[in-house]
Amino acid sequence: MKATEALTVSSVSVLDLYESLRDEGYVGERDVADLLQARSALLDVEGRWPAETVVRLWQLAIARGAGCDVGLRVGERLNDNHRGMLSNLIISASTLGEAVRLFQRYLPVMSQVDTVAVQPVAAGLKLSYGFRDPRFYSGLSVARSMSAAVAWARYLTGQPIEPVAAHFRADTVRRPEEYRRVFGDHCRFAMAEDALVLATDDLQRPLRQANHYVHTIIRDRVEDVQKLLARGDGLADVVRQVIADDLHRGGVTSEYVASRLNISRQTLHRRLSRDGVSFRSLLADTRRERARRYLKQGDGKIEHLSELLGYSEPSAFFKAFRSWFGCSPRQFALAEAQRRSSGPQG
Repeated sequence: MKATEALTVSSVSVLDLYESLRDEGYVGERDVADLLQARSALLDVEGRWPAETVVRLWQLAIARGAGCDVGLRVGERLNDNHRGMLSNLIISASTLGEAVRLFQRYLPVMSQVDTVAVQPVAAGLKLSYGFRDPRFYSGLSVARSMSAAVAWARYLTGQPIEPVAAHFRADTVRRPEEYRRVFGDHCRFAMAEDALVLATDDLQRPLRQANHYVHTIIRDRVEDVQKLLARGDGLADVVRQVIADDLHRGGVTSEYVASRLNISRQTLHRRLSRDGVSFRSLLADTRRERARRYLKQGDGKIEHLSELLGYSEPSAFFKAFRSWFGCSPRQFALAEAQRRSSGPQG
């Protein structure tokens, strides 16, 4: 994973958040001087800022009394003057479903902190929101992202779209009626994840500003920026992160990872080989370290490890585990439990 200070967000996203929180009364001109030096520094549409800038803006708002309902209102603001490359790409897409997929694929262009996993479900598509580093988690940030998704869906289609479901990790919220106002009556709290489900019929709706010519031009530039950001990490590090993010979902193949990075499978293997690694070794290393961590910390049941590590068959997991550690997962877990109970070693 990248060091926290190496993660970046777009200038446009920082400017939009600052001005939204300023209008809500939670930050002011003095904060600009402390955090941003000058507002004008944010006007470069392709500029990048440390992700810590966003964290500090949210921390200021929270310290000054902001609740998650503020995040909801900030997310509903769609400022035409603060459209970045990703926003302009999405606007020119043909359908809402295409816009969702583009957002997931190119999200790092806007923010290398946030993650969105897209999964087909019976009702349509589930969008699961998360963060590459848990230190960035904020209830206000999640509320903003999910509220913005609904606001954009309505703006792009011109239709009163309402999610089939809206799930939140927060077990208590100050104003639940604000959540129902934004997401409808299908809000659920104290859930396992922060997620929206959009209906299939809504995903097929055409976008009002679809423009194939403009879309092609913008997409070329967005892809260039995405590749530059990936190279900043080193491809192996980027691949490790993609594997780690989605491992528990299964089906994390080299073809899947290549599609996430918007390169061909052949290019992925060629570039990794040039760096002296292989996709197979990166996948195995990630699984091995995850297995070690889960068992050292006593997280979860051994029977569930196979699924968490993305194996289709438990037998394959047990075989791999024995090749890594020379024992079974249960033997490893017992040894770790005994080590912990014996206390610190001198």
